[in-house]
Amino acid sequence: MEKRVAINLLNFSDEKIAGAAVFAKNLLNGWFKKQLDLPDVIIYHADSVDIKRVFAFPDLDNVTYKKVKANNFWLRILYEQFMMPFVLRGFDVYFSPTPVMPFLSRIVNRQLKHIVTIHDMIPFFVPKKYGKIRSVYVKLISKYSSKYADKIITVSENSRKDISFITKINPAKVVIIYNFMPSIVAAENVSYDQFFLSISTIEPGKNIENTIRGFKVFLEDESNRNYKFYWVGKIGWGYTPAAIKKMIEDSGLEQKFFLLGYVDDTKKIELLRHCTALVYISHYEGFGLPVLEGLYYNKPAVVSNTSSLPEAVGKAGILCDKSDANNIGVALTKITMNLHEYVNEIPDQLKKFDENIQVQRFLEVMELN
Repeated sequence: MEKRVAINLLNFSDEKIAGAAVFAKNLLNGWFKKQLDLPDVIIYHADSVDIKRVFAFPDLDNVTYKKVKANNFWLRILYEQFMMPFVLRGFDVYFSPTPVMPFLSRIVNRQLKHIVTIHDMIPFFVPKKYGKIRSVYVKLISKYSSKYADKIITVSENSRKDISFITKINPAKVVIIYNFMPSIVAAENVSYDQFFLSISTIEPGKNIENTIRGFKVFLEDESNRNYKFYWVGKIGWGYTPAAIKKMIEDSGLEQKFFLLGYVDDTKKIELLRHCTALVYISHYEGFGLPVLEGLYYNKPAVVSNTSSLPEAVGKAGILCDKSDANNIGVALTKITMNLHEYVNEIPDQLKKFDENIQVQRFLEVMELN
């Protein structure tokens, strides 16, 4: 009898996708492309978004889309925890690219294999990552899913260690499937213009304060004066546009440090093609997808020496102290002075993130190969 697979994409209710949504998009498309004999797949998604178009899913006879009226945090929780367990009664496998596992589903369908994704344990390390209520919920669901799901997917060795340490589960239950990008860009299509690039939603964990301070230190060297800094990403929890504008003005960087907000893929690719390097001085990351995006465009990175970022960048970048502006400034100078030394390390680093390897691991976890 053919397996039935339920995929929970309810968390992605916005067409402007990033982070976990990009991981889900690439992983699921890699699966659909690789497995010719697909099982019966039902994708549950918020009715506010055309998930097939946004995730660029191909037309497949075995994949069905179910719209759910769950376009805000509370509606989604109500559906996932009180309705979805009964929806899942006819399924063999449940997969979520987020930590969400319906509490009652193990009781309603004891044969169902539960596979969830915990990208990181950020709420346990960066308390201001989410609002208070959301933070409590994410912590609760992460611990519950870790304990009761059949398998946990995560995106780095660092996240696996954090998950097993915080939830006290066997690390063998956690499978690493790295982020990957679906294609590699030829090196001849890029240049190294005099600007740095950060890509992320601006929230407390991203450390924009010390990034600004470090860039100011970098500019104190006369030879660096022509450099600029572009930050791509919307302003999220914990900040206001006025507060960040004042932060930049107080540093005297109005003509040097620019917030571009959310940009479409065409603009983002243009910036990736022409920047000198990616800068990602986060307090904590489960992986650091923008670093990988930069590597695919043959760009090294300056990252903080914490969490998964050393694992993501390898030898293709420089580690720095996220709390030390002078150290950040020195790292930015070093990447410009020794650029090609770090660029030459990128091909070996990218081998870790091969698409075929990651999709094969996913099929093994799902027991679909």
